[in-house]
Amino acid sequence: MSDLTLSNLSRRSLHVMIFIRRYFSAHGYPPSVQEICEHLKMQRHSVERHLALLDQERFMRWTPTKERGIHLID
Repeated sequence: MSDLTLSNLSRRSLHVMIFIRRYFSAHGYPPSVQEICEHLKMQRHSVERHLALLDQERFMRWTPTKERGIHLID
């Protein structure tokens, strides 16, 4: 992941990514979409939009049909 690519993310997308990484580090598994919504005080459709963008930009892999379908990419 390059800093140039990170700098192209919106502030909210960056917050979503940071939360996912910190949650994974603390718990050993990714957060659910609902947990991201609650922590960041965002609506589900907004979180899903950011997850789709992060997946598209290859910061992570997201499988929307799975409860904890977020897979970090190193």
